[in-house]
Amino acid sequence: MDTNEELLEFPCEFHIKAIGHTTKDLDATVVSVVRKHIKAIYEGGVRSKPSSKGRFTSVTVTFTLESREQLDNIYVALGAIDEVVMVL
Repeated sequence: MDTNEELLEFPCEFHIKAIGHTTKDLDATVVSVVRKHIKAIYEGGVRSKPSSKGRFTSVTVTFTLESREQLDNIYVALGAIDEVVMVL
């Protein structure tokens, strides 16, 4: 068993954060990608925060994570967005 899998019990509440170059639709793009892989985002489960100089924005999405494979797929999909520089 993978050590990382031992840290998560599925299903579980999960927060994923994408940090990217600030654009007018970064948050909508991140949410759209996450929605393709999950059943639902929690009410109030999307938070955006600009960096102090406004060049970057972090978008945090909270949802129920069903499996490690689902998480891996979300990380890959978010990493493929041109504006995204980091996924946590």
